[in-house]
Amino acid sequence: MSWFFWLFVPHSDFWSKFVRLAWWIQFLIYLATGATFILGGVGIWNVMMAAVVTRTREIGLKKAMGAEDRDILAQFLTEALCLSMGAALLGGLLGRIMTEILGHMIHSRPPEVLFFLGLGLGFLFAVVVGVGAGLYPSLRASRMEVVTAIRYE
Repeated sequence: MSWFFWLFVPHSDFWSKFVRLAWWIQFLIYLATGATFILGGVGIWNVMMAAVVTRTREIGLKKAMGAEDRDILAQFLTEALCLSMGAALLGGLLGRIMTEILGHMIHSRPPEVLFFLGLGLGFLFAVVVGVGAGLYPSLRASRMEVVTAIRYE
């Protein structure tokens, strides 16, 4: 109750207004980051579902030739993971380029440890989002019936 009162009750003190503004900015940054992860996951999920639908006959043929469910599951999970890791790699590269450009413009650079920490966390989240978004399409592909998948047009 006290944090709600502190955030919404007007203060005459400049410092308390500054702290309140900083809290809201930080909150909105976290909200935007969360929305980005959710939208990225939905995008990967959508691409993987389209891949499963368009490659239904291929999945049926692989199963008819002896591929097991776990082989199909591993194939589609690997594809989802490659999509998310590729996006993380591209994001890390663009982040590094922007850091260099902005560092040159303001004549100051952030510590290298901070960049590599962000890069590591980005790759960790890419793995989580890739596996999380690719799990359902991979399970759907691995559980297809052979005859139905081969007859699919």
